[in-house]
Order: sequence, then structure tokens, then C-alpha cells
Amino acid sequence: MKHTHPAIFEIKAAFRDLVSEAGGQSRAAGLTAMPQTKISEAGSINHPERAPRVDHVAILEADTGSHRITRLLAELAGGRLVLNAEPAASRTRTCISPASSARPAT
Repeated sequence: MKHTHPAIFEIKAAFRDLVSEAGGQSRAAGLTAMPQTKISEAGSINHPERAPRVDHVAILEADTGSHRITRLLAELAGGRLVLNAEPAASRTRTCISPASSARPAT
């Protein structure tokens, strides 16, 4: 049997709480465009191989205003989450597409 890192169970517990804060599994499934069964498995201790997807965590944290999992991950890495005082909606974000990130030929 494959060994599961104990942190996955902490992450799954935090994900279950986040899903509840977002209005439950059906609403979380709608927000993330993921089947409800996959949301359930991502939070289930009976499916340790199915962790919550980072993009789904980001969507749910943005929806709820919670930083539950991001904070947990920072703590698991030995750090702590420090939030910017400026709201995220007012900050400029830069996205780099794979094509624009390629190095020019020399």
C-alpha cells in the first residue's frame, strides 16, 4: 500500500471547510466546472490520491474571501501568509503566454 503524506489529510479537511463556506458541494462544482463527485473525492479521506486542484482552490478562495488553504500551505512550508493591504481586484496582473515567454533566437 502506498504511503500518504499526513499533510494531505490536513489539506483535504481545509478543502471540505472551504467547500462548505462556498455553499456546499453542488455550488462548488458549479463554480469550478467540476463534477460534484470530483469535489467530494478531493475532500474525502477515502481518496488520498485525489487532492484538490490548485485552480479550484483559487476559485473557491476568491469566491469566499477565505485564504484557508493558501494559509495552510504557507504554514506547512514553514512560513505564514501575509496579505497585501490593497484589494486583489485593484492590482494589475501580468500573464505570460507560452509563446511570449519563449527566448528569442540568438
